[in-house]
Amino acid sequence: MAVLAGKCQQIFTAAVFAFHAGKAVMLIIGLAALLVIATLPADAALIELSEKDAGIVLDLQPGDQIAITLPGNPTTGYTWQLAAVRIDILEPVSDPEYIRDSTLIGAGGRFTFRFRARSRGYTKVVLAYLRTWEKDVPPLKIFDLTADVNSSKEKKPRTTVQYRSDDGGVLTASFDPNTNQVELTFPDKRAVSLPAAVSASGARYSNGYEVFWEHQGKGVYTRGSRVFFEGRMQASDGQTAPR
Repeated sequence: MAVLAGKCQQIFTAAVFAFHAGKAVMLIIGLAALLVIATLPADAALIELSEKDAGIVLDLQPGDQIAITLPGNPTTGYTWQLAAVRIDILEPVSDPEYIRDSTLIGAGGRFTFRFRARSRGYTKVVLAYLRTWEKDVPPLKIFDLTADVNSSKEKKPRTTVQYRSDDGGVLTASFDPNTNQVELTFPDKRAVSLPAAVSASGARYSNGYEVFWEHQGKGVYTRGSRVFFEGRMQASDGQTAPR
């Protein structure tokens, strides 16, 4: 009987400890959430999104934040990467976070990307799930959304320019300042639209696999690591590609 009583006491003590430990964990999580909220302006919103929200159009105000959480498994070689966004309009507030679902070998987890609406404008956000070394393989998955940060309702005119390759092929690029996208029409009449992406110099547009880069009058279109078009801008009414 004494042994049984001792075992019961041990179980009760462990249960009490687990209860208080659980409360401590919940307190820490709650304090972390309050810290995130405290960093927002008084009237700012915090919008949390998941994979099911792909394609959504968000109406934001400067200061609003969004958090995009997507499932992934780096043990397979795949990872989520930011492929396109206008960082002057919607800026990343931190590096992507990754939390494993369990400690089991090969277990997946969740990636979270956080952005803050910085200034008025319109931008696409494109996240690509890919293996970084497979340059000529399209992303396995794409997540995209559109963010309208209190943009002007007054429509601005497009700028259309042409690029001519050494073999005489002509690519037409129509730059839309309202959506910060470029529509490309190739010599074979195929067309594709690409959103603005981060660029160290010049103007860069990408959907995570296809890229159009314009710099100092030179236009280059690539898919993966392969160049499919390269040409120089043709003079037309003094127009230049937007920066």
